[in-house]
Amino acid sequence: MDLIRDVLLDWEVNDLKKHVRKIRSARRYSAQRDAEQDERIANLELNHEMLKLYTSLFVGLMIQKGTATNDEITLIVRQVEQAFEEPEPEPQPQPAPADLSPDLEALSDAVRESQDD
Repeated sequence: MDLIRDVLLDWEVNDLKKHVRKIRSARRYSAQRDAEQDERIANLELNHEMLKLYTSLFVGLMIQKGTATNDEITLIVRQVEQAFEEPEPEPQPQPAPADLSPDLEALSDAVRESQDD
């Protein structure tokens, strides 16, 4: 009986050790991945700031040389911003009154009456 208990205990200990190794490995991988992502984010932020600077200098040069006016640049900026705006959600069709249950019809009528007052 002691031999069986010892064997089972050894299996449990070995399983626990494997589990701990997996957890440690996952943590190292996660930490490494987080560090790589942080570095990529920092590089993207730096590139973004550089692009803003170059764009600003380029636009200033265009205005200075008379290639574009301030109004034309403003119009282009507005058009670009509008292109990236989220569209307004389309209104959802309201169910026809015949589709409403009697309780909902009564509620709808009460709301309309309160809005008329």
